[in-house]
Amino acid sequence: MLEFIEPVDDEMIEFSFSLNNNQIGKNIIHYSDDESLIANGAVVLLFVPEYRGSCDVTPYEVEEQMSSIRKSFYTLYLGNWKHELVDLGTLRPGNKISDTYFALRKVTAKLLKYGAIPVIIGGSQDLTYHQYRAFDELENMTNIVSVDHYLDLGDSKTPLNNHNFLSHLIVNKPYNLFNYSVLGYQTYYNDIDEIDLFDKLYFETYRLGEIMDDIKEVEPVMRDANLVSLDCNSLMSSSNMPNGFTSREICQLTRYAGISENIKSMGIYEINKANDTLLNNLIAQMIWYFVEGHNYQMKERIHINNPDFTKFIVPVNKEELIFYFSELTNRWWVQIPSLNSYSDKLEQNTLLACSKGDYYDACNQKIPERWYKAKRKNLI
Repeated sequence: MLEFIEPVDDEMIEFSFSLNNNQIGKNIIHYSDDESLIANGAVVLLFVPEYRGSCDVTPYEVEEQMSSIRKSFYTLYLGNWKHELVDLGTLRPGNKISDTYFALRKVTAKLLKYGAIPVIIGGSQDLTYHQYRAFDELENMTNIVSVDHYLDLGDSKTPLNNHNFLSHLIVNKPYNLFNYSVLGYQTYYNDIDEIDLFDKLYFETYRLGEIMDDIKEVEPVMRDANLVSLDCNSLMSSSNMPNGFTSREICQLTRYAGISENIKSMGIYEINKANDTLLNNLIAQMIWYFVEGHNYQMKERIHINNPDFTKFIVPVNKEELIFYFSELTNRWWVQIPSLNSYSDKLEQNTLLACSKGDYYDACNQKIPERWYKAKRKNLI
């Protein structure tokens, strides 16, 4: 991997040595050329200052801002964590943007092979596409959650950019995308035709207002996520975004992402506000909450035969919904039908994460939307 990566510079390493013994910077592993340092379950930070795929103007260098985020993260204190934390360094933009895409895909795939959890910080959100393509060799289909005010569907016939990467995800082989969810989209920023197409594809959309009413309702969405892509423009800012997630809400979402047993990678993109110390500190805390969640994952066997699961059968109209409640973690799942598909990646009994509210909806003869969309996708 070293041919693609510029290790953390001496000045930052010297800064980390000056910190308290219990601060992150004093304990984080700085990658040099020893890949054995990247252990199974380690959270690996990778900074990628690539913005050439952005449709938006980025009129300044982002190096200083990424350095500020790294320094802010280093000064935070460790939690009671068992998994190692690695700072891989910076993936420098290549001569062409395709070079950066290639390198990101290769590095992310290798980290996934080691069983590490890559956290990509930086760049425009088109990088999500190549973060996703790193999953191609994995055995299962991929669930993506995007925290964003845009749907980012766009036109697949135009070159990949930060506002059309989803269309490239959908149309380009190999077809590994099972579900795509958007948390926090704002209707007035999105074309009604794109919103309708999302519905026809049985993708999940959650408006900002819905989540603000009860953020716990999207925990099951994060629980099923393999990849999370977060657009920093989804954050509320008095200078840029009058509406958006508050700092508390975004930290809650990143903790939900980290605590998912299914999570394999997270990206934090569109870090494009120069000299914004508040944003830099918030991003550092978002990473902290992700790492905290990862270290407190509730490891349990997600299977219908788990003895800690209580089974509930709920007839709803002509359907029979089967819910499972974990006595160990107080979490809920609902079973979707066996998948009869040509793809080996889909041949499995599937338990879909859900909320207690979904169970109560079913008891009141209302089919949960997540279950309905998952079932419809299986029939396509």
